[in-house]
Amino acid sequence: MIGRLTSALYRHSSRRYRFLLVFAVNLLIAMTVGLLVLYLSASNQLSHLMADERSYLDHSRVLIDREMRALSNDLLTLSHDERIRLFAANPEQESQPVVGDILANRLRYSPDYQQLRFFNAEGHEVIRVGRSGDRIVTFDGAALREGASHPYVRHAMQIAEGSVYVSRLDLSVEDGTIKRPFRPLIRLATPIYEGERGVQGVLVLSYSATQMMTTLEELLSRQEGSPLLLDGEGRWLYSRDHIQWWESLLGADQRFSLDNPEVWSMMQVDGSGEVRGDDGVLMYRAIAPFPAMGPDREAVSEPEERWFLVSRIQPERLLLGRMAAMASSGLGLLLALVSVLACALVARLRITQIEGLDALRKSEEHARGLLEGAPDAILLLDAELNCVEANQQACHLFGQPREALVGHSMRQMVGGLERAFHGGGSGRDNGVVGHVSEVIIENPDGRKIPVEVSSRFLTDGYWQGFLRDVSDRKESERGRLRAEAVFLNTSEGIIITNSQGSILDVNPAFLDISGYTRSELIGQNPSIQQSGRHGRDFYRNLWQSLEQTGSWIGEIWNRRKNGEVYAAWENIACVRDEEGRVENYIAIISDISTLKEAESKLVQLANEDSLTGLLNRRAFGGALEHAIDRAQRHGYPLALLYLDLDRFKLINDTLGHEVGDRLLQKVAQIIRDCVRSEDVVARLGGDEFTVLAENIASPEDAAVIAQALSRALENPVMLEGQEFVIPASIGIALYPRDAVSTSELARAADTAMYRAKSKGRSTYEFYTSEMTNQAVIRFETEAALRQALINQELELHYQPQWALDGVSVIGVEALIRWQHPERGLLAPGGFIPVAEESNLINEIGSWVIEEACRQFAEWMSQGLPPIKLAINLSGRQLIYGNVPEVFRTSLARYGGVVPASAFEFEVTETILQSGSKAVAELQELQEMGAEIAIDDFGKGYSSLGHLSQLPVDTLKIDQGFVKGLPDHDTNVAIVRAVISMAHSMGLKVIAEGVEEPGQLLFLQSLNCDFGQGYLFCKPVVAAEIYELVMASRIEIPFQ
Repeated sequence: MIGRLTSALYRHSSRRYRFLLVFAVNLLIAMTVGLLVLYLSASNQLSHLMADERSYLDHSRVLIDREMRALSNDLLTLSHDERIRLFAANPEQESQPVVGDILANRLRYSPDYQQLRFFNAEGHEVIRVGRSGDRIVTFDGAALREGASHPYVRHAMQIAEGSVYVSRLDLSVEDGTIKRPFRPLIRLATPIYEGERGVQGVLVLSYSATQMMTTLEELLSRQEGSPLLLDGEGRWLYSRDHIQWWESLLGADQRFSLDNPEVWSMMQVDGSGEVRGDDGVLMYRAIAPFPAMGPDREAVSEPEERWFLVSRIQPERLLLGRMAAMASSGLGLLLALVSVLACALVARLRITQIEGLDALRKSEEHARGLLEGAPDAILLLDAELNCVEANQQACHLFGQPREALVGHSMRQMVGGLERAFHGGGSGRDNGVVGHVSEVIIENPDGRKIPVEVSSRFLTDGYWQGFLRDVSDRKESERGRLRAEAVFLNTSEGIIITNSQGSILDVNPAFLDISGYTRSELIGQNPSIQQSGRHGRDFYRNLWQSLEQTGSWIGEIWNRRKNGEVYAAWENIACVRDEEGRVENYIAIISDISTLKEAESKLVQLANEDSLTGLLNRRAFGGALEHAIDRAQRHGYPLALLYLDLDRFKLINDTLGHEVGDRLLQKVAQIIRDCVRSEDVVARLGGDEFTVLAENIASPEDAAVIAQALSRALENPVMLEGQEFVIPASIGIALYPRDAVSTSELARAADTAMYRAKSKGRSTYEFYTSEMTNQAVIRFETEAALRQALINQELELHYQPQWALDGVSVIGVEALIRWQHPERGLLAPGGFIPVAEESNLINEIGSWVIEEACRQFAEWMSQGLPPIKLAINLSGRQLIYGNVPEVFRTSLARYGGVVPASAFEFEVTETILQSGSKAVAELQELQEMGAEIAIDDFGKGYSSLGHLSQLPVDTLKIDQGFVKGLPDHDTNVAIVRAVISMAHSMGLKVIAEGVEEPGQLLFLQSLNCDFGQGYLFCKPVVAAEIYELVMASRIEIPFQ
């Protein structure tokens, strides 16, 4: 019917209408075919869209499953570490750092791990390793918390071994406060079992889900729909609306389940499905985010915990499908007929439209050229701030292709965009023509760009925006502010002048340095601060350097406003314009006057002894070297004197360093007063001084200097009300007789000084070559003595002590001997002085006490009657050693078998003058039960008053007084007085060196208590003592 009507119209129509009729028929056919194709294409597109959404949901579910599997396996692997299990079973403090290092290592190589923690079986946190910025930190003390209140610790202690408990996803919370920046966390916990003992601890991993959620966000953001991730209570774990997302995690009462209760009920029943409605298609999948983590490969998490992946396809995405349905109905035919009528109208305007379109195309090409060539980014936005058009510079600014901008909302891409465009309101409403503001754009690579936005409202309802990257301008502003801050706050003075040298500006530091005010300097020339210390050549070289190199750096003397001249370190630079002409000079000035003073003091300190003001060892070495050079050139001798103060160490150790230092200052002044003004005096350190005398006529001149020094130092020195006598031993070496080099001459003087000290102190000695040989022997003896202690070459001999009333053995004195492998048996005089000088005396003294106690225990085991055993003590033992502790330890070694009362410790009178420490040591020995005897009594200078206050039980008369008895009147008087005095004080008396019967009879007549000497017996080995004592058949009970 349509065909016949078409033919009739064709036959009866004019040529123009026949053309229109044919055109309409063909158009109708084309539209019908087009609608059919549109329908099929829309249906196919809708199918693909639904399939893609299902694929994205399934892919996201696999992503979460894989991530949680990896976390679970990693935690279980860590819990099986043997060192961690041993620590859990026996948490010792020593192994705690090892476990901390294991956890820190795992944290270091796993950037998403925030903390690893270990709780013991009582729920107390023992170890925590976490992140603090870029560092790995081990927490201790107050930072460790009670863990039993945490659900993940409590639940982990109730699950089977090899299982993992996983908490719900929440934000990181410490001390009840959510940490910023917000970081979603998942906590995984596994118990550590130890056989039948059960749970010994819990290992907890705090995992930052930020990266997993970011990966999930990147995957879901590619969906056509609006993807959501919900937890088991309907809260948003992910949403493209980030405000909605974070408010949900922060605890706001906003949930999908409350907004869509009917859909939520369906989701609880069916784990997956699709819901169609007026607002589109909603697809959902239920997932268990914690699969395969227990020993049975089953999840262990909070009860009924499930997440839901949801995608909503908006109604506009279904529009094409509805158009296809409409085309399949009668509406399609009506649309086709209407299209025919429209085509008739369009045909009339065709030519006009083509011409207009051509003109429009040319106009658009010109506009596009201007748009793309513009230096600024240009955006065209609709009223909702969706991008309608963007030029190439905008794509470059945002770091995205045009397709990613056009058709998308710019609100999420640019913070503060609405304020920048609307200026606080709608353009139509408030009549805004244009608005300028600044916003921040964040590129996909994370770079933040400051942008200046100039916007204006167009009459067609669109907004036009011009965006300019102002990063360079901002950086320039920051640079200017930094330069201004440096200018105002630096400690160096800064002067800025013009090209003619007139001061344009100065900073506050220069005002402080120069003393001028700013108004006094502006317009002046920097020469206002010239000191007058530099000549014309100095300033000529300065300007020449500025002209040739553009800068000058150096030290300069300037003058302050008050006239004071000061040293400065100055850096002057030229500032040139584009054509190379000098515009400004900038000078940076540092006041180094304090540094100059410090350098001067350092030079002084480097060459001067701080205590006495004399030259120190370093400076004296240089002075000696120069003196030898002069002596060699002019051919005259010189003398080098080394002084060592006698008994100074004793004073320093007993009275304190403060007294010792003041005494050294007195000695330094005495030495300076005794020598010539041209002689060099130095303190080498401690109590050693030296004098360098040049151009002496003969060795006798050096002796005169030494004698003057000895006499001056023997005079008493008053200090704090006390009188001190500090004699010195002096060694003298002569150039060139004894040595020609500084080191050899110093060594010779030192050797001579030691010889003087060994000859009785308070004397002087000239160096001889024989002294070097003796020094070598002394050093060899010291080395051999050290080896003797190791090889057990020392031994004790014993000299009996006899009761003079019945001539029976009442005790023995222990005397040390050295069985030298080459020189045979050596008496104490052959090695004890060396031991005293080398401080070996303490080791030897300790050995003597230990050996004496051992031997006494052996004698007692043999049934020897009780006797006294006397041990000699050195002054160094009492001052620098710990004799009571050595004695106490030796007695304890024999379980109380050896009594302290069996021992007597002999000391000389001079030791009793050594100070409080020596006396305190003797008093402690006496309190332990031992007795104290003064050896060689009569050779010292003890007063009766002093003697009565000392812990003394026995006096031993020196053999020098016994030797002259009974014929030497002086000796008789001394011995009689000593015995009488001792008995009156309740002390016992032993006479040493009894060798003749007449001496014995005289001592008996004076009621002397005991005696020892060759008349009775020489010193014997320990094996002979038993027979001697038993032969005497006398037992003396211990008191």
